[in-house]
Amino acid sequence: MNNISIDGFGNFSGGEYSAVCVDGVASCPDDITCETVSVDGTFHCHGNLSAKKVSSDGAMNVGGSLTTELISVDGAASVGGDLTAQKLSVDGSLSVSCTLHAERVSVDGSLSVQGEMHAPVLAVDGSLSAHTLHSEQTNVDGSLRCVSFYGGRFACDGSTYIEDELSAKEVVVDGSLKVTNKLEAETIRADGSLSTDGQISADRIEIDGEVCADEIVGDYIRIAYDPVAHTIHQIKDVVLHALFKRGTSEQKSCANLIEATTVEIDNVTAGTVSGEHVTIGENCRIERLECTGTYTIDSSSYVGCINGEPHNA
Repeated sequence: MNNISIDGFGNFSGGEYSAVCVDGVASCPDDITCETVSVDGTFHCHGNLSAKKVSSDGAMNVGGSLTTELISVDGAASVGGDLTAQKLSVDGSLSVSCTLHAERVSVDGSLSVQGEMHAPVLAVDGSLSAHTLHSEQTNVDGSLRCVSFYGGRFACDGSTYIEDELSAKEVVVDGSLKVTNKLEAETIRADGSLSTDGQISADRIEIDGEVCADEIVGDYIRIAYDPVAHTIHQIKDVVLHALFKRGTSEQKSCANLIEATTVEIDNVTAGTVSGEHVTIGENCRIERLECTGTYTIDSSSYVGCINGEPHNA
């Protein structure tokens, strides 16, 4: 198979090649199948592109779909169709108009996916936006925004905003996570900030940072105030705001309903707390306590009524 190498200006027809190297400005109107693609200049493929390895340090545009084993983007690239890869690394800027399927994805730059994104292993140190995201292992140290997330372990040390729902086996939040609709998992641990306009539900929920939701439901719920974790979160909040123009959080833990078999809370404002074993610690304000077993109330906390009877704490 022939090689294509363009250092100046040139066009070439589609077909099968060994290597395509563009250091100048090049365009191809048809589909391309090759071993490697290297772009340090500007390259526009109007059709589909299939290669074992793709490297873009310049500007690359694929009008159709892109299929590859390995793709690295240090410059700017766009794909008009689907992108399918074994490994994707983005240090520059990449936009995908349809779906993205990749076994491993690393984002240190900026990645935008208009359709669904499937990435079993995902690391975000830069910025990622997608519609529906499926991932078994996700670590966000940068900024993530999507409509829905479904997967295994979701860890956020950065900033995440999910417009609809998040469903995962494990959620760990040391940064900031905002879910508009619903958050459900088997276990949830948060030292940072966690909020939703809907319901948070998990078998085990442990909060040492700040949480705010309409409802918090589980089997075991512990919401505590850790001054060290709070200070660390405030520092992270300022850094994330400076990096990603995200608003800072000043809210305290709050919910209209907290319901579990075992409930342990500090520094919480809630409408109703319901459980079998309930411990209301320091600085809480609870309008109604519904308890079927045992409860304790710290002297610094207020509880309006217990099992329908007025109470002065």
